Amino acid sequence: MPKTYAYIGNWKQPNEDLAVGVTVAAYHEDTGSLELLSHCFPEINCGATCVNKEKGILYCVNEVNIVPGETLGGQVFALKMDSHTGMLTEINHSPSFGGMPTYCALSSDGSYLVVSNHAKRNSIMKTALDENGKYQIVLEYDEASVVLFRLNEDGSIGEACDVVRHEGRGLLPNQQSPHPHSVMKSPLYDIFIVCDKGNDSVYSYKIDQENGKLVQCDCIKGIAGSSPRYSTFHPTLPYFYYNNETKPVVGVVCYDEEGRLTPVRYNKCTGDCTGKVRGMQSDIRIDAQGRYLYDLVRETGKIVVYEIDEISGIPEYVRNIVCACKNGGRGLALSPDGRYLYMAACSEPVAQIFETDEEGHLNAVGSFEDVAPANVIFYTAEE
Repeated sequence: MPKTYAYIGNWKQPNEDLAVGVTVAAYHEDTGSLELLSHCFPEINCGATCVNKEKGILYCVNEVNIVPGETLGGQVFALKMDSHTGMLTEINHSPSFGGMPTYCALSSDGSYLVVSNHAKRNSIMKTALDENGKYQIVLEYDEASVVLFRLNEDGSIGEACDVVRHEGRGLLPNQQSPHPHSVMKSPLYDIFIVCDKGNDSVYSYKIDQENGKLVQCDCIKGIAGSSPRYSTFHPTLPYFYYNNETKPVVGVVCYDEEGRLTPVRYNKCTGDCTGKVRGMQSDIRIDAQGRYLYDLVRETGKIVVYEIDEISGIPEYVRNIVCACKNGGRGLALSPDGRYLYMAACSEPVAQIFETDEEGHLNAVGSFEDVAPANVIFYTAEE
């Protein structure tokens, strides 16, 4: 019988006393429980992961701004997953060519990896002459970018072949420069969606395979001051859904095979619609059948559940579930069979486990402790 493993990326803020690295666990489908196998790679502040299932490779980012003695900016790692034990061994790693890399996504053929560099909010002051020969003060911010890496035949990380620098700013004090946060690939087409918290924008990209370049297809603006953060795709319909860090809404967008984006609507994510909640949404996930959308609202410590219309793809609010974690959650993942939802707590060493049902209810059935989880991803090894 094939074995299924859970890989938990552990992450912390610089001022938090939490363990980092990657936790390997065995998944038990009868109960949804996770059995600890190993803690490894403590040097990685693991913000996000993605998997090449065919080659058994886990890719992850090291979400830091500098690696002392090695590189400026963060890193991206390629880790081999042992199909018999679940253990990880490093294939290689590379600079991410930017600070605070937050996400990575794999092309359909496994030949390219796309990485988003959030960057810090650092700035430096310079002086420059304007067109009239007068001195002016110029502020320059850390470069925020989306980087394309070639992957070698064995899945190792090759050269960085393209860097796309985002520009612009938003309305809020912490939106003085761009901050690409998540990058996700469509299950229907080779379209990548990037949410930028810093300039209130959502971008679509394609890969020019022949020339190894990222091609921007479209860009839409979110609500001013909303800070677009995470996204997820409907499995069979041409829709994706994104949430925001500083506005309590979920955006619904239609897209086509050319990457053109058409905003459809916004859904309030608070349930009570009082307008008092700022937002602070974290992860967002949809089940494999496209029935339910789960949105993590850290500020209220809730998971908001939407039911998705099977024809239109439009989500409607149905309920919210209170989490047991005092600071809410940071990441969501569904088990391979969709029976269980895993919530990585924010600033607490625990992942909560919920059982799902046909009506989108979530029933807390357990937890997995001794981790500082940011994300969970599953891999079923072929025998």
